[in-house]
Parts: sequence; structure tokens; C-alpha cells
Amino acid sequence: MSYSLCVDDQHDELPLRAPKPGFVAVKTSNEAWEMVNQRGIPEVMDLDHDLGGEDDIMKFLNRIKYEMAYPLPAPPCVVYVRSRNNQAFDKVKSFFVSWAKAFDYEEPEVHNQPIG
Repeated sequence: MSYSLCVDDQHDELPLRAPKPGFVAVKTSNEAWEMVNQRGIPEVMDLDHDLGGEDDIMKFLNRIKYEMAYPLPAPPCVVYVRSRNNQAFDKVKSFFVSWAKAFDYEEPEVHNQPIG
């Protein structure tokens, strides 16, 4: 069963950051990892880069890279990145492009959607 995942530490605090309808929402990289372990890679990801404190979305993505069984499944079809930091966006986009190329999957659409 396909699903869509939103990872944002403030998704339930600010209306502007609320997940799109139908998205499963979590707050931390650990919660995102648990969701992927339970349900697999989502079809769409909406990712806040900075998850508060020392947490960030790269911790979650690196767990996919290093802890998931190989070969990795196909990446999401679409990824939205919530970041005003262009370097952070580029890092996340590069992760998904590399994932697709490494396993000969179609490259996902990766969009930057700064919030706030």
C-alpha cells in the first residue's frame, strides 16, 4: 500500500506547516525511520530539513542508506524539501539523485518549498 510521508517537527504547531491531506506526519528522524521500517518507502515525501535541536532530515536519509537492506527499493516519486537553505536543499536532492542512479531507478522529482 502506497502512502505519503511528512517529516516536520512543527507540523502540528503551525497551520502553515501542516501536512498535506492524506500524508502520514511524524516529527523526528527516528519516527520517520520507524515509519519506513513499518510501511516501506513512501511514494511522496515532504521533508523539513531542520527538525529541531541536533536532529535533521539527513539523519533519517542516512539511515535509509546505511541500515536498509540492499538493494534499496525505488526512491519516492516526488520529494518536497522545506528549507530556505539552498545548500541543505542541494544536499537532500543529491541524496535522492544518487540513490536513483546507484540502483538504476527513475530519478524522483525534488522540489524546494520553503515554509515561513
